[in-house]
Amino acid sequence: GKATGQDGGAGHGVIGGIGASASGSGIAYDESKAPSDLGSGGYDWVYSGTPMAGGDGGGLISLNATQTLTLSGYLSADGAAAPGYSGGGSGGTIALSAATLAGAGAVISANGGSGNAGVCGGPTCYDGSGGGGRIAITYTTDNYNSGVPAQLTSTKFRALGSYIGDSRAGAAGTIYLNHIGDSTCAPNGDLNSDGNCEKLYINNASNPHTQTVETPLTGSDYYDQIISENQGTYLVNSGDAYVMPTPTLDYRLSVVGTLTVPGGNLTINNGGWLDWRNVTAVALTSVTINSGGVATHSQNYSTQAYQLVFDVTDFTLNGGSINVDGKGYGGLNTSNGSGGNTSSTNVAFGGSHGGVGGGGLATYDDYYCPAVIGSWGGRKS
Repeated sequence: GKATGQDGGAGHGVIGGIGASASGSGIAYDESKAPSDLGSGGYDWVYSGTPMAGGDGGGLISLNATQTLTLSGYLSADGAAAPGYSGGGSGGTIALSAATLAGAGAVISANGGSGNAGVCGGPTCYDGSGGGGRIAITYTTDNYNSGVPAQLTSTKFRALGSYIGDSRAGAAGTIYLNHIGDSTCAPNGDLNSDGNCEKLYINNASNPHTQTVETPLTGSDYYDQIISENQGTYLVNSGDAYVMPTPTLDYRLSVVGTLTVPGGNLTINNGGWLDWRNVTAVALTSVTINSGGVATHSQNYSTQAYQLVFDVTDFTLNGGSINVDGKGYGGLNTSNGSGGNTSSTNVAFGGSHGGVGGGGLATYDDYYCPAVIGSWGGRKS
């Protein structure tokens, strides 16, 4: 998971933040259910002839109690912040297993380390921060203060991706809970009837930036409940095929690979957010988007790489939203889209599509079967 590009942040449970070269962040690795790896170091950089080391990755804590594991205090496997103009280290691993989990409660942390805010005062110099690590807790009897699941939303359990100032943020790491023998497993139930309750949780609370940082979710991962908070977003990557545990989406999910919905009937509830990064249609029997639910596609730039197409028998928009505002051709330095600014003069035209933009560029696409995204507005040279 060590970053591979100039001052990139390291990955572990997730990718790290990209460095000033806009590439080379660390990859995600290790398993959410049985993590066993250390955190990785951020990428170093040579500044004015002086080597600047990246931040070190977090270590590994493994506590296995055949009877009672009592916790009150602090368990930390955080990645280190970048000591110079370089990338931050990723969070490490904390793996806990016990017949009974008890105690007043501990802070359990595997956060990424922050990158440096850069040397040139602009976004091209921002250094990548480390991604969060992995926490896995397996237990049979829950005598923990307020109960183990309650610690997720109390921020006592955390595997946050880091950032500092305007540095490029790392993504949230994973927290896995496995309650052995809990066949009730609220709120979804024991979906695979194995007698256990498995939950996966991410929280992106430390990353207020608009840059998308996401936590990979693979087809081999199975959980009775998936939870995301504070813009934490799961990613089904290219080449992966993921089966949702239930047909209800109440967490944030970006899909590049293949998504399977049980029964073919998708419901996006409050807190659910689907980012479809594909040009192929979402083939389902029915889709319902309830209040607070959102469907979208990713930002396009020089080509029409993303669009949101539902091919269904029934579609219901029930107070939710489909929002692709500003996600057509990107407003870069060159003309993007048939109605983008192609003038070589010192004039910034408005983009055209079905209507003529300011400046008089030609319209495009079909009025009876429109199938092209909007074009960018020009910029003065």
